[in-house]
Amino acid sequence: MQQPGACFVEARARAMARLHDTSLDKAPAGGVDVAARPLVAAVNAHARYFTTSTCAGRCAVYASPAGRGDQKRRGKWLFMSHDGVASADVARCLDAIAAEAKRSGEAWTCALKYEPPIAHVRCASLDAAKRLLVVAVGCGYRESGCTLTPGAPAVAVRSVGGAMDAPLGAWSADGGRGVARGDQLDLWTEDARARLAADREKLARLVAAVERDLAGGDGAAATTCAAVVVDKARAKAVKVALELHGAFRKAFNVTPRDGGLAVPCSDDGADALEMEDHPLRAAVVDALDGRELVVVRAVALPAAKRFREKRGGPSLADVVKSRCPGFHPGKWTRLGGDALLVPAALPAADDDVEFWDAVATAAGCAKVFRDAEVAPDGIRSSNRTLLRGPGGADDAWVAIREGGVVYGFDATATMFAKGNNTERMRHGTFACAGETVVDLYAGIGYFSLPLLVKGGAAFAHCCEWAPRTAEALRRNLIANGVDASRYAVHAGDNAAAAPKLAGLADRVSLGLTPTSRAGWPLACLVLRDAGGVCHVHENVKVRGDGAAADRAEFDAWGAAVAAEFARLFAAAGRGAWACDCAFVSRVKDYAPRVHHLVADVVCRPPRPSPRPS
Repeated sequence: MQQPGACFVEARARAMARLHDTSLDKAPAGGVDVAARPLVAAVNAHARYFTTSTCAGRCAVYASPAGRGDQKRRGKWLFMSHDGVASADVARCLDAIAAEAKRSGEAWTCALKYEPPIAHVRCASLDAAKRLLVVAVGCGYRESGCTLTPGAPAVAVRSVGGAMDAPLGAWSADGGRGVARGDQLDLWTEDARARLAADREKLARLVAAVERDLAGGDGAAATTCAAVVVDKARAKAVKVALELHGAFRKAFNVTPRDGGLAVPCSDDGADALEMEDHPLRAAVVDALDGRELVVVRAVALPAAKRFREKRGGPSLADVVKSRCPGFHPGKWTRLGGDALLVPAALPAADDDVEFWDAVATAAGCAKVFRDAEVAPDGIRSSNRTLLRGPGGADDAWVAIREGGVVYGFDATATMFAKGNNTERMRHGTFACAGETVVDLYAGIGYFSLPLLVKGGAAFAHCCEWAPRTAEALRRNLIANGVDASRYAVHAGDNAAAAPKLAGLADRVSLGLTPTSRAGWPLACLVLRDAGGVCHVHENVKVRGDGAAADRAEFDAWGAAVAAEFARLFAAAGRGAWACDCAFVSRVKDYAPRVHHLVADVVCRPPRPSPRPS
C-alpha cells in the first residue's frame, strides 16, 4: 500500500493540532460537538484520513432579513442545539425576532431547521477516498461525494434526506404572523427530535463501520454487508425494489448463497426490512411474490468490480509506455475475468515473455491474447494469438458468465460476440418449457444455451459446422449442467441435418449475421405442423433520419421478413401459412446506420377448410 505523501502528512498534523485547540474552531459550538467525537476519533485513527469539519446533526431556529439579497450574510442563529429542541425554545426565539423587527423596522422571516450529520474528510489518495465512500454509502449516507481539492481528495459524508426546514412566520415593524404555534409547533419540534434520534443511530453504525472496515489505517475495503437471500427467479425484482428505495449496496456483487442469491443491502435497508409497516419492506415482499423474506447481517460478499482492491505495482498503461513509448493503449477488451485482448498494432514481439508477464500482472489476468480480424474462412474462425497463458490443455480456453449461463471457447479458434449479450439474456426470458428448439447456427451455444438453461426448453437440436466450435458447444452444454437427454449436436452443414429434423421444432433460432437468409427455407422445413416461432437475425441498413424513423424501418423490415416466410411455406407446398412479426429486437450497431436486428416471426399453419354440411 502506497504511503501518504509528505504534503498530506503535514496537513494532517496541522489539522490534529487545531482539533485540540478550541480557540481556533469557528463553529458556533466552539468545538466538535460531543455526539460527533466518536466519528472524529474513528476517522482520525487511520493515517490515510483526517477530518476537517464534523457535525452530528443539529436543531436550530434561523432568522433572515426578508426581501433582501444578503439574507445569508446577515442571518442570525437564534437557537442551536445538538441535543434536540423544545416548543418553549422556539417560542422564545419567535418573541425575540418579533421584538427585533418592531425595534429596527426591518422585516424578518424565521424557520425551524433540522440539519443531518455531515463530516468532511481529507484522504491520502483517490483509492482511500473511494473506500471511505463505500463505507459511508453502505451505512445510508447516500448523498456522499468526493471533490478533488489541491493536495488530496476530500469526501463529504452526508445524507440530506432527513433535513427539515419549516417556516415559522414573518415579522415587520407593523406586526407579523406566526404560522406555527400551539399544537403545530409541538408537532414540528417533536418531528425534529425524532429525526435527530434516528440519525444518531445511523451515525453509531457509521462509526462502527469506519472502525471495522478501515482498520489498520490502510483503507481496506469493506468485506461484509447485509443482504436479502432470495430465490434466483426473484433476485432481479428484489434488486430493483431495493434500488428504488436507495437500499441496494452497489459496492458488492449479487452472489450465490444457500441455493439462491444474496442481494446486497445497506444497513438502513436491513433495518427497514424488519419494520412491518415500512414501504421498503412492502416493496420487497411484493417483489418476492409469496416467497419468504430472509435478511442476513454481515454476510461476506465479493466487492463489485469498481470497488475492488487495486493491485500493487505499475498500471497497465505504465507497463506499455515503458516498452512502447508513444503507443497509447486505449481501452483494451477483456474476455471474462481472466483474459485480456491487446491490440494487433501493439509494437511488441510475441515472444517477449518478460513484457507479456508484466502486462498480465498489471491487468490482473492469467491469459493475454493479441487481437486480430476474423479469418475469411466462412466459419468466422479466430486469428488471435496466445501471448501468455498458464499452460496446460486449456491454455487458450476462456469462460464468460452472463445471466447465469457459462459460455466457454478457445479464443485462438473461435470468436465471441460480446455485443449480443442482451439478446442472449432475452432468450433466457422466453417461456419455452416443453418445447423442442432447432438452432440452425448454434456456435458455442449463444442462443440454445439460455433457452435450455433459463427458458426450460425440453430439447435442443444444435447445428454447427465449425468442428472446434462444435466441440466448445458440447463442453458448454456439460458445464451448464444440461442433461445429455435434452440435446443433440449436429456437426456439419445444417442443410444436411435439417431434413432429418423436419417437422420437429416449436422454435427455430437463425442467429447468423450479416444475414441468415440461406437458413430461412430450412426453418420452414423443421417447424412442426402446429406452427411456432422463428428468431431471425440480419444486419439491416437504415437511412439514419432519427430514432423514430429508424424504428419505423425496423418494423417494416420485420413485416417483410414475415411476408417472405409466408411465401416460403407456400413455395414448399405447405399451404397459406399466416406469418406475423411479433417483435423486432435491436441487438447492436454493426456499422454506421447498419443495425443487427432480430425479428420474432410467429408462424401459424392454414386453418382446415370447414366440412360441407
